[in-house]
Amino acid sequence: MMDAVDVETLILYGPEDHAVGEQFVPMCERAFSNRIGPLVIPGAGHFLQWERADIFNRLLPAVFGPHASVANI
Repeated sequence: MMDAVDVETLILYGPEDHAVGEQFVPMCERAFSNRIGPLVIPGAGHFLQWERADIFNRLLPAVFGPHASVANI
């Protein structure tokens, strides 16, 4: 395996995701050394930003600051 990526990374995962395999979470834990997460978002699948916008839209500014507000994107 290559060296872990040392860039701040937010990892989100929807347990209803059928596009990525069950190894996604452990692989992310090995691949990203400077990470927040993996955060498992209940009731979300592959498109968790749409499926759980109520959580996603509040999470971004909480993690990255107010400049990351969805209204500013």
